[in-house]
Amino acid sequence: MNIKYVMLSVDDIDQQIAFLNKMDYTYKGTVHLKNGITGHIMQPPVSMTGFVLIKAAEHQQIATIVLDSDNCLKDYHELKTKGVQFSAKPYYLPAGLAADFEDNNGNHFLMIEERNYEEED
Repeated sequence: MNIKYVMLSVDDIDQQIAFLNKMDYTYKGTVHLKNGITGHIMQPPVSMTGFVLIKAAEHQQIATIVLDSDNCLKDYHELKTKGVQFSAKPYYLPAGLAADFEDNNGNHFLMIEERNYEEED
């Protein structure tokens, strides 16, 4: 499991996109998250951790780390066996299968197995 995205709460999405573009990050579109929050995905030029930008007023957590998973159910059960307390069983988002948990400091972790639900022609 690797950290794929880090969520950043920002006051101005467009301004933050322009700033990250200066560091060669590319805007990849939006992702609809839990509680109606829309995130804006910024991907780095090479395989590193990207950012999901959200409006500051829409997010009250200390931090949110998005973990990339090849098998969300397997990782969910392995972490649960190790004592990680999940807020719910894995659930489906438009972006894929997800499960979330918090650490002892209140930081939110969203583990997601990205899936393409679009029908191919």
